[in-house]
Amino acid sequence: MSDKDGLYSVQAVNIDELCENYEKYIGKPERVVEFAIRWQDGEVADDFLCVDTDGYYSGAEALDFNTQTYLLEFAEDTLTDVLEGWKGMPADQRPAASTALRYYIEFDAFIENGALRTGGKWAWGNGGNRPAKREPKEFYEKWRHS
Repeated sequence: MSDKDGLYSVQAVNIDELCENYEKYIGKPERVVEFAIRWQDGEVADDFLCVDTDGYYSGAEALDFNTQTYLLEFAEDTLTDVLEGWKGMPADQRPAASTALRYYIEFDAFIENGALRTGGKWAWGNGGNRPAKREPKEFYEKWRHS
């Protein structure tokens, strides 16, 4: 990859690996790590892209990688916020870390002790190649045991 547009490298990472070991993907001096996702069958796919940038990446938001198209979705500070918030939930009430991250991506809100909230992106509907909007309760019914 060329750094002419602020992009240093792109690496595929599984959502479970990312959530379990996120510290190894973030916190690089003078770099900003962003994450790209793709949608598969109406759900956030398990494979993400870890996109290492200079913080001023000016290229396309859609990245083609291994015949799939991924969309830049969030940066390392968001990942840290989601996972640190997840760690703060009572252990017997929290879903898998990957479920908390999926919820944030889809609804632009944190899972908080059973409160199914939504944020801005969810209200916008089907922007950014998102699947048709669903209610948080539908998500919760599908993912609550994962």
